[in-house]
Amino acid sequence: MSFSRLVRGFLAILIPALLLAGCEPFLSDAGIVVVRVLPTGPVATGGNVTIAVEIRNTGADAIRGFYYAEHLPSSIEVVSWAVTIGGAPVAGILKETSPDGEVLPGRTTHRWVFEVPPADAENHPIPSGSTARIEYTLRSSTAGRYDISWGNWVGARAASGQAFFGCWEMRQVLVVQAAGGADPYRPDVTPAFSNMTTATPVAFSEVFRIRTGDPRPARTRIDLSAGTIVLSGIPVGQPFGAVSGTVTIAHSRLGGATGAVAGEIRCGGIVGSVRKGEIIITSVAPALVTFLQGLGLPNPTGAKAFDVTVTARAGDAGGTIDLDPAPLFGAGAAHPADATLTLALPQALFRHRADPGTAQVATTYTFLDGRTASSSSSFDIYSLGERFIRGDANNDDTVTIGDAIFTLNFLFSTGPLSTCLDACDVNDDGGLSISDPVWILRYLYSGGSAPPPPTPPSCGIDPTDDPLGCLSYSCP
Repeated sequence: MSFSRLVRGFLAILIPALLLAGCEPFLSDAGIVVVRVLPTGPVATGGNVTIAVEIRNTGADAIRGFYYAEHLPSSIEVVSWAVTIGGAPVAGILKETSPDGEVLPGRTTHRWVFEVPPADAENHPIPSGSTARIEYTLRSSTAGRYDISWGNWVGARAASGQAFFGCWEMRQVLVVQAAGGADPYRPDVTPAFSNMTTATPVAFSEVFRIRTGDPRPARTRIDLSAGTIVLSGIPVGQPFGAVSGTVTIAHSRLGGATGAVAGEIRCGGIVGSVRKGEIIITSVAPALVTFLQGLGLPNPTGAKAFDVTVTARAGDAGGTIDLDPAPLFGAGAAHPADATLTLALPQALFRHRADPGTAQVATTYTFLDGRTASSSSSFDIYSLGERFIRGDANNDDTVTIGDAIFTLNFLFSTGPLSTCLDACDVNDDGGLSISDPVWILRYLYSGGSAPPPPTPPSCGIDPTDDPLGCLSYSCP
């Protein structure tokens, strides 16, 4: 038996130790590319999901004595499989299944053996420039989130006999979902406003909950159906919002790390009804930085996480907030970490509509495969009291001498009572007296001060908490 055959047999014995110690290639071969494609959506309990593995031989000679192995959670079964080489179906591939836990704890190893060295009698080489494809179908009767991150392969070059070993620890999760279970495509979000009072500045926030393996959107849009988005007053380059939260990163071999992250939204420019910005990461917990660096990844502090576009619609028709992830997050179709993140935008950016009503907030994810999923919430916008013009006692939408006469008539004669006593309380002292019509006369004819808010001719709510009320009033 040649030395290379002995090396390949020795590697097969060492694979469990190599996987547990770390998945750095050992005697790796630059002329082989292994790609595994996992559907991004969930599968129902008892349902099937098909995974495709492609082994691409980019070297100058054939690959002999090749096998590929998956180390799958023991509650997942492989129900069917097929192999092609160069697009042609191949029979005679040996499929081996190890006893549970034999190679890795809690896992069953499924191995596809193309040829058994040293004879390679099965005669299933992977020629130079060709691709071998393994398609296998998985099924689980138990709902859960299954880490299917470990795989490895062994082979040798036909010309040199040089053996090679390769493995991966791709962060891939299979979601098996029971009937009625949570849909990982649906945004798990909670929007909120700092208050729900008409015609007042309001801060907006939204909490995003993300789980490892959930489909990762290529774009997130938040649509605000009612209210005014104010795009003026924040200089270019200055922050106009923040992001904060907690991130947990897990690794099949190295464990994981949890820590706080924070960022700010910096204004990049205003064009008409559109504000452009970027979410820049401003701080990352040391534990996360250390863990990322252990994976060979840089400290993300100072990097751009998202592009942000805020677009205002005319009047009180709301607008949209678009979040586009930056290349910092790579090109994977699934979230690589668990996270709870809060996007917070300040009062300087939003104002509730002038009239009571309902505001809708809809968050829509658009995924890499083009599908979309949404989550929406409704909020009641209410007035702290009836809106009125202070001093307009007779509710004719203007303040004139007629209002002073109207107030004097019901205070000292038999005139009708106003339906909005707050409008008659011209000096806003919480009571009604002769001083209120006197204030109107001074305001109209002798240069006296205007009544307190809501000051004529503006219509609004009473900012003062007092025993007077406003049963009804019709604003212009």
